[in-house]
Amino acid sequence: IYDILGKPGNERIVNTYHDPSSREEMTLLATAILDGDKNQVEKLLVVYKADPNMAVGMGGVFSERTPLMLAAINGYSEIAQLLLEHGADPYIMDTLDDKRDVLQVPGVQNNVIELIRKWMRSHPRTNKISFVSVTK
Repeated sequence: IYDILGKPGNERIVNTYHDPSSREEMTLLATAILDGDKNQVEKLLVVYKADPNMAVGMGGVFSERTPLMLAAINGYSEIAQLLLEHGADPYIMDTLDDKRDVLQVPGVQNNVIELIRKWMRSHPRTNKISFVSVTK
C-alpha cells in the first residue's frame, strides 16, 4: 500500500490516507509505525518526504498524536530515533485537555523515554510552543 499511495512528490497522499477498515483518517507514516515497520517508516521519511510532525489521525484512538508520540506509546525506540533524526519535534504538544508533550502522553514506554530525554537535552527548544497539526 505504501508504494501505491506514496509516489515521490505526492506529499498530499503520503500525509493523508483514509483507512476504510477502521473509518479513521491515518497518515501512511502512522500506518507504518503502527505496523512497527522501521523500513517503511524510513522510506516514507526519506523517499516520500512524509511529515514527521503531522498528527497521525482524526477521530480515533490515536487522534491528536504525532508520529513520535505513537512510536513512544508502542515502545518502538528505533522508529522514535528515526523520527527524531528526520525532524520530529518532541516539544509539540497535543491539543487535548491536558496539553501534553511526548513524555507526558499516557502509555509512553520506558525504553523510549530515556532516548527522547537524551535527544531533548542535546536539542533544547528554541521556538515557541507548538501544537499538533492535523491532516487536511
